[in-house]
Amino acid sequence: MRALLSSIAAFLVVLLAAAPRALAQTSNESTLTIAPDGVVSIHVVDCNVHVVGSTRRDVKVTAPSNDVRVTGDGSHVSITVRPGGAPSMDVAVPSGVHLEVHGVEATVTIHDVAGPVQAGTVDGNISVDGAGHDVEASSVSGSVDVSIKHGDVRASSVSGTVSIHLATGGAAWAKTVSGPVTVGGAPLTRAEARTHSGTVDIDARLEGDGPFEAHTHSGNVHVVLPKTAPVTVDARTHHGRVDNPDAGTPAPGAAHTVLTVWTFSGDVHVERK
Repeated sequence: MRALLSSIAAFLVVLLAAAPRALAQTSNESTLTIAPDGVVSIHVVDCNVHVVGSTRRDVKVTAPSNDVRVTGDGSHVSITVRPGGAPSMDVAVPSGVHLEVHGVEATVTIHDVAGPVQAGTVDGNISVDGAGHDVEASSVSGSVDVSIKHGDVRASSVSGTVSIHLATGGAAWAKTVSGPVTVGGAPLTRAEARTHSGTVDIDARLEGDGPFEAHTHSGNVHVVLPKTAPVTVDARTHHGRVDNPDAGTPAPGAAHTVLTVWTFSGDVHVERK
């Protein structure tokens, strides 16, 4: 018994001695300088990525593992995580950088990056919010949610929800094969929302030549427009009903915008308020 207790005591001593070192290794940081409009490329497998833009002048990478490769030359920083390298990673960047994120089995979250953003993942969700600029985001299996102030946004998924909201306007193109699509903002100079199987919701002020389209093969379409907006709604369904009390037909010669709404199997409801 005494020998056993001595062994346990010795093990505890070793464990306690190693604890500070283990705690120190739970968070690894790498920092590289980069130009305010430089390029940051992130490639990960089985690692969730959180990117935040700020006024800083460098790229800071924080991960619970040292198996993260960070290289750069002042104008381009590359960050790579191999399979099993790290379960998650936080990246802080100057807000004006051009950001590229490519992942497999990865959820991507991007906040307050004002430069161009390109994000894609094979299996995982994508969320982009904050300042915004031009955004291109796609997921094979997962939701895509872009909510920024203003920009030209293209968002797509094969199987998942797609949502775009532009608080002060811009252009929106949203597409999914299986899932609902939501587009909103004011004013939008282009709005295209498409899904094969799912609902389509548009709540926006539409201005200009567009195109402005809402299409689904199987699902309902709900459109909300400002009451006084000069928008003509051309709504059609093969199997369903159309509730479009004020189609918005303009006076001859008056400038107007045309929104085309189509569903093969589903209802169309248009509100003006």
